[in-house]
Amino acid sequence: MGLACGIVGLPNVGKSTLFSAFTASRADRAIYPFSTLEANVAVVNVPDERLETIHRFIETERIVPAAVKVVDIPGLAPGASHGEGLGNKFLGNVKEADAILQVVRCFDRPEVVREGPIDPKGDMEVLELELTMADLDTVGRACDRVGKKARGNDKQAKFELEVFSRAKALLEEGRILRTAEWKPAEVEALRALFLITMKPMLYVANVDQDDVAGASERVAAVREHATQMGSEMLFLCGEL
Repeated sequence: MGLACGIVGLPNVGKSTLFSAFTASRADRAIYPFSTLEANVAVVNVPDERLETIHRFIETERIVPAAVKVVDIPGLAPGASHGEGLGNKFLGNVKEADAILQVVRCFDRPEVVREGPIDPKGDMEVLELELTMADLDTVGRACDRVGKKARGNDKQAKFELEVFSRAKALLEEGRILRTAEWKPAEVEALRALFLITMKPMLYVANVDQDDVAGASERVAAVREHATQMGSEMLFLCGEL
């Protein structure tokens, strides 16, 4: 299996709708929160014209394109990092992904249940706080584990403890780990922890049908946040 991409977001932002569009498969969806209790999974082939070109010169029995595993992860609720809304189970799905696609609600549909006004910036901050808290728990346990070996003068353990302690300090400040500078050896040490905030993230603003050009202030808020996080963003109309 190639790349695995996890689709995340708060409840009722349009994750399952976009999953269905991306994968040409059906995912259960509803207009009320927490209707989905299991992750939707699909494997999508990635078209590549270069494979056809190579096949003309080097004949093979069949052409095997690259594949992406797409996982539609049920809505993460505030408190997910402490187990709220099946949070531990859903965060486990996020940890298994190689990259994350965060869907942000930028559309108005009163029938699609939501507490409070549409607030893209607030939604992104809430979700990323949960991801940060989950990583903080992981790193804290890792520090305890390698700390014992480090006290025994284990060179590798000392290095890992230094890296994990720095990561812990950044997370306690509310920093997303991928926004910090890391040396290759440090990245390798952190990779073993499957930290969520180290994973590349693409932000997707889910817009109204009357904002297909992505000109609203809500989309601008997503774009600004993505830039601050050193990430890319795109907008599309998927609604729910």
